[in-house]
Amino acid sequence: MAGAAAAMAITLSISGCGSQEPTVSDPGEQAAQTASPAVEATTAAEATTTAAEATTTAQGASAFGQEATWPDGVKIRISEPKPFQPSSVAAVIDKSVKNFVAVEVTLTNGSSAPVEASRTVLRATSGDAESNAVFDGERSTFPTSRVLPGKSLKWEQAFEKPGSDFLLTVDWNFANQPVTFQ
Repeated sequence: MAGAAAAMAITLSISGCGSQEPTVSDPGEQAAQTASPAVEATTAAEATTTAAEATTTAQGASAFGQEATWPDGVKIRISEPKPFQPSSVAAVIDKSVKNFVAVEVTLTNGSSAPVEASRTVLRATSGDAESNAVFDGERSTFPTSRVLPGKSLKWEQAFEKPGSDFLLTVDWNFANQPVTFQ
C-alpha cells in the first residue's frame, strides 16, 4: 500500500514537470470584450471574419497576428508576413531563393522577473523546405536585450521563402511548448 502511494506521488510530481503549453488569443476578441455598445456591432462582424479565418488555420497552429501566452506570463505576437528585399550585405544562406518575407515580433514580459529575449527562437518552413533566417543589419535582427516585467520588445526578422506557404514556429525559453503561426 505504501509503495502504491509513493508511486502515485512520483507520477503526480513528474506530470507537473512537462513542457508549458501557451494559450493563444486574438487581439480582436480582447477589444470586443471592452468595446462600447456602439462599437460592438462592428466588432462582432470583424469577429465573424476572424473566426472564419481561424478555421482555415491548420490544427495546432495559430493565425499570424494572434498572441500566444505561456504559463509564466511571457507573450509573443507575430505579425502577418510581408515581402522583404534583402540588402546587398545581407546574410542569405540559399542564394537560389528569390522570395523573402519579414515578420514583426513582439515579446511582452508578463512575468515577475526579467527575461532574456535571446531565449526566443523562431524556426520557419516554406513549401517542403526549411526557411533560413536572414540577417540584414538593423532591418532583420536577432534579439539580445533583457526585457523587464511589464515591458515589451519589438524586432523584425526576415526569412527565405522558397515555397508558396510560410509557417513560423516560436520556441520560448527552451522548456515550454512551442507555438506555430500560419
